[in-house]
Amino acid sequence: MAQPSTNQDALAAVRIVLVAPAGPLNVGSVARVMKNFGLSQLVLVNPQCDPLGVEALQMAVHADDILRAAKPRTRAVVAIARSQPTNASGIVSTRFAARKISSACTAICNASTPSG
Repeated sequence: MAQPSTNQDALAAVRIVLVAPAGPLNVGSVARVMKNFGLSQLVLVNPQCDPLGVEALQMAVHADDILRAAKPRTRAVVAIARSQPTNASGIVSTRFAARKISSACTAICNASTPSG
């Protein structure tokens, strides 16, 4: 993977993933904070609320573009995101967990269809 050439390029590569967000106010708030910090890629896995509802849009203030561009994913991907990496002794290896989380994030963010 090529290194980003600028801070702006690095921010463009960041994806924020919310798993089963339940409140539209929270989803709107996240979009607003993302916009304030220069982030634009929001992934919603199995949302429990309407991310384009009135409350979410009101809370997003000027970040409605982030909500409208959010990539929805389904429960099939939630299972990957919630996997708990452990070894045979039941102990989590930090290095193994990092690889597992990285793989889950890649699967979530690179799924080719909205049904993930």
